[in-house]
Amino acid sequence: IDRYVGSHPMAGRERSGAISARGDLFTGRAWVLCPHPGSDPAATELVAAVARATGAAVTTLSPAEHDAAVAAVSHVPQVAASLVAARLEHLSDEAVGLAGQGVRDVTRIAASDPGLWTQILSGNALAVAAVLRSVRDDLGELVAALEALGADEDDMADAPGARAVLARAIADGNAGHARIPG
Repeated sequence: IDRYVGSHPMAGRERSGAISARGDLFTGRAWVLCPHPGSDPAATELVAAVARATGAAVTTLSPAEHDAAVAAVSHVPQVAASLVAARLEHLSDEAVGLAGQGVRDVTRIAASDPGLWTQILSGNALAVAAVLRSVRDDLGELVAALEALGADEDDMADAPGARAVLARAIADGNAGHARIPG
């Protein structure tokens, strides 16, 4: 058990198989190590060396830190992309024909393998649920603001603070986006 070091790259593609392989897939990408207290330091260094040999940037986290981090930066974005893309399924061809780069950007990872993502989400269920609860709360506030603004199109003064909620959501998104490396 002292030779075991949990680790994985934080890189991948929405497509799988040999035809989708890329030699630079890990270059500059994070590779997380999650050694347990009994992990042999030599084993941890060996796994880190393999990761560095692919061009990846090695990060070490505890299992709990890992689960919370990947829920926010990987698992919830997958769920969000899938939910947004699902809204497109029953739109008319004319409506989908209006799609531009924004919807392509937001939904790119929605083309991922459902079986794989069911396993990933199940394996980190509590951490994903915690992030989704926060997203749900923010979304509820946004929906309420939009409903207030749309309730009386002739008199938007009856929706005090609603525009501030919208602006804050977009500004908070700007701030979070600015933190993404690369």
